[in-house]
Amino acid sequence: MIVSATPNNDPIRLRIAGVVPESVSDGPGLRTTIFFQGCPHACPGCHNPHTWRFDGGREYSLHALLESLPLNSLISGVTFSGGEPFAQAVGAARLAACIKAVKPNLWVYSGYCWEDLLARRSEPGFGELIEH
Repeated sequence: MIVSATPNNDPIRLRIAGVVPESVSDGPGLRTTIFFQGCPHACPGCHNPHTWRFDGGREYSLHALLESLPLNSLISGVTFSGGEPFAQAVGAARLAACIKAVKPNLWVYSGYCWEDLLARRSEPGFGELIEH
């Protein structure tokens, strides 16, 4: 069970705009999509501008978020979208590690260019999230 991967008293907190339990538009197969809250990019034409504010959405403990994910056998993978998952890189990396223990297919959508992510990989969480 995914919740057993992290203790209930883990200090990681994540601000999440929402979770789509079953999506066919956020990667291959049937996926669970987690929309992170907060985005520094404000890209023109963004289809999720409601995720830009860093004080929006709902705050979850890592344990509570993992407990709420419906990762049954029909789910082929998990997608992180946003907002910007790398704006919460430390928490997103911990979440990714727990998810990949049971669902190895993980996609992360980001507004950063690949080269920018690689240049920031020494910042807390960036390298770990890139690896996942």
